[in-house]
Amino acid sequence: MAQENWKGLCQGARVTIAVYIEAASRAMRILRSPLLVVLVGLSAINVNGCSNPTHAIRTDSLEPIKARLNDDDSILVQGKYLILPIEAEANEIEKVYGSAVFSGSCWSGTDFGGLWGSLYTLNLEVVELETNGHHRVFDRQVALGSWRMSLEGTGSGYYLRYPDQLILPARTSDVNKDGFITKNDPVWLFLYDIKKHQTTKISPQGYHVGKVDLLPDRIVMVVQPENDRNKSAVYGYEPQKGEGRLIVEGMTP
Repeated sequence: MAQENWKGLCQGARVTIAVYIEAASRAMRILRSPLLVVLVGLSAINVNGCSNPTHAIRTDSLEPIKARLNDDDSILVQGKYLILPIEAEANEIEKVYGSAVFSGSCWSGTDFGGLWGSLYTLNLEVVELETNGHHRVFDRQVALGSWRMSLEGTGSGYYLRYPDQLILPARTSDVNKDGFITKNDPVWLFLYDIKKHQTTKISPQGYHVGKVDLLPDRIVMVVQPENDRNKSAVYGYEPQKGEGRLIVEGMTP
């Protein structure tokens, strides 16, 4: 019995150490990036992002920012799909921001879903290992938030929370028609069907998404009307049914 307990403790310790090693490895890759000179004040990030409206993606072309495939942060999902983030190059960020010092919410304006992998992502490339095919999630560069909220597991085996679906918070449209995608444009939530290669907006029309919670059978969003951020509503979406509804609306401080 004592020997079995000792084996159980050793196994648990190995799992814990593996988790810490993976987290440390990801942190070191980010810290080595020239983009992340300082990571100060992350605890103060809010969903509206930075106050400087020049943090933007021009809308006069589909790919206005020079980008690269970040193979260091690629993720193998279910042994079938390799997901590679498409990210802005450091010199391009400096042109837009005037500095290489910024936080995750400066780029996408979203702080829900975790930090890693969402600092300056423009798009995702999904490679199908069984068919040798590959597809882009969006048809243009966008301010993509933490797409890793789609995943469960560790480096030894990631899988999707909801079958065949990537969860994508992003600013994708120049709603206020100023020629840029900025913090002044709303965050919407999308699902990407990894088999059908289809991206679908699932957040309610006319609402900005401020928070997302993932339940086993549904996605719960706290949303605000795009024309009145002083009001809030709660919206639920069921991925398996492809249906959503407002649960509560018109809440005020």
